[in-house]
Amino acid sequence: TQFSKSFLVLDPNKAPLNRGASWTPWFYNSDLKGVQCIHNIVLIVVSAIMFAGVVKESYNRALEEGSPLFLFCEQTTTSNVSSASLVASGALYYWSYIYYLSKYYELLDTVLQLARG
Repeated sequence: TQFSKSFLVLDPNKAPLNRGASWTPWFYNSDLKGVQCIHNIVLIVVSAIMFAGVVKESYNRALEEGSPLFLFCEQTTTSNVSSASLVASGALYYWSYIYYLSKYYELLDTVLQLARG
């Protein structure tokens, strides 16, 4: 129907519920290319730092343990180690947490894309 097709129109002035009002959001069709470019450069740099950190710490741990098998499966129980030492910790856990936090910053990418229209 014409009513449902008109919701697909990206121009807010042509939306059926707007009824010709001239108001548009401040960010609609704004030129955020500069902001988005800087944002993407920051994402690239942070991702490269995280990658380098994970590779470095994985290599160090593989040398320390004598095997890279920890990359596939963490040891969760041992007879000679207390359960307190099995809590996630160390350099690889740190980089995992930084990666987790970076996802919140990456959410800004979605906001910028929506703001550009």
